[in-house]
Amino acid sequence: MEILMMGGTRFVGRPLVGHLLRSGHQVCLFTRGKQPLPEGVEHIRGDRSDAEGLAALKGRQFDVIVDSSGRTLTDTQSVVAITGAPRHRLVYVSSAGVYADNARLPLDESAPTDPAS
Repeated sequence: MEILMMGGTRFVGRPLVGHLLRSGHQVCLFTRGKQPLPEGVEHIRGDRSDAEGLAALKGRQFDVIVDSSGRTLTDTQSVVAITGAPRHRLVYVSSAGVYADNARLPLDESAPTDPAS
């Protein structure tokens, strides 16, 4: 599959990219280019908060979009708006930071979320 990974060089993204590559997928990373890149990926350098940066994705279509760097719904919507919907799935990777009281563990999907997330 052709997979676009928004982010992918830190936190959860880097190990996920490694897994996807070992599984035989084609991976395209969209990053600001501040971290070393895993070997074997296509790289598009840009900043998702800048319309000109996202323009590098215009006309590209992917089977799956994995968003590991979006902080808000608008971040993810802007990627889908420029690439079109993925052919199969959009996967949003997050953490406990989306929950209002993330100091109290364990958390589950019923915990109140932080509106800013």
